[in-house]
Amino acid sequence: MIRRVTREGNLGGANVVMEMGYVVQLGKINTPALVIVGREDVSKPVAEAQLIHDYVIGAELCIIDEATHLPNVERSAEFNRVFKQFLSRLE
Repeated sequence: MIRRVTREGNLGGANVVMEMGYVVQLGKINTPALVIVGREDVSKPVAEAQLIHDYVIGAELCIIDEATHLPNVERSAEFNRVFKQFLSRLE
């Protein structure tokens, strides 16, 4: 299903999400957060992940190279390593 969506359609959907005004709500998050993004993700680019990271107090940001929108699938070993490290710091 995802592969059939055009670039324009995907970006249009992303723009709708960006216009929802969720950014102002991010500063209210008061729980540990890890923002993971694929470096080549065009639907949720690194810049948007950086924005989320900047607004969520104390959030961590991980950019996974050679991954697009599904780094947990495309680079599962790297994703799992980063995620496990994050979880271990919560214990």
